Amino acid sequence: MRTDGIDMAPEAVMAARDAIKARFGDTYLPKSPRMHKNKAKNAQEAHECIRPTDMMMSPDRLPVADRDQKALYDLIWKRTIASQMEAARMERTTVEIGSADASGWACAPIGQGHAVRRLSEGLRSGPRR
Repeated sequence: MRTDGIDMAPEAVMAARDAIKARFGDTYLPKSPRMHKNKAKNAQEAHECIRPTDMMMSPDRLPVADRDQKALYDLIWKRTIASQMEAARMERTTVEIGSADASGWACAPIGQGHAVRRLSEGLRSGPRR
């Protein structure tokens, strides 16, 4: 079985968009569907991606008792829905701390750190509900 396909049938794309609108609202729905292209020159585009058959069947509604099966479905559903969502907006702040010696020459940086703050939910992981 091929698992590297990125093409999704047009009806599946529209079903994913309908599920996003119903579950998360218009805020997370881009104006037009996202179309993904394979970057490989010799890619075989004959295979559709692995996706849920019913986009409205979220993992919390799935009637499956097996943990592994539920976890796999959860991953597939989230990735499929996220692929059609509005992109998340992020802000990254980087701080470098250094020191100057007695003569005023700058010394090597003492430390560095950064923080990422999510400005909006979206394509990165989807809203938490």
